[in-house]
Amino acid sequence: MASALPAVATRGHGPAEIIEAGSTGFLLERDDWDGFVAAVLPYVDDPQLRKSHGEAGRQRVIDRYAAGREAAELADLIRPFIIGNAAERGP
Repeated sequence: MASALPAVATRGHGPAEIIEAGSTGFLLERDDWDGFVAAVLPYVDDPQLRKSHGEAGRQRVIDRYAAGREAAELADLIRPFIIGNAAERGP
């Protein structure tokens, strides 16, 4: 998705949280080969669909997973532990 290409993946914890079915790509059940073909063929046949889903996917990656945002969220997550440990040690 970061490469501005639509995604076709199986449902699971990772892909289902990232891919917006019908907007940035398609989600399938495991071993659904007919579904895979049905999901990929529209991208082969329609370059505009491929482009719009790819661009939407790239924007989703930028909005949700940019390095600065990830770092800020990680800092927010660990800050209470760092502050808590510092308070326990004293001045």
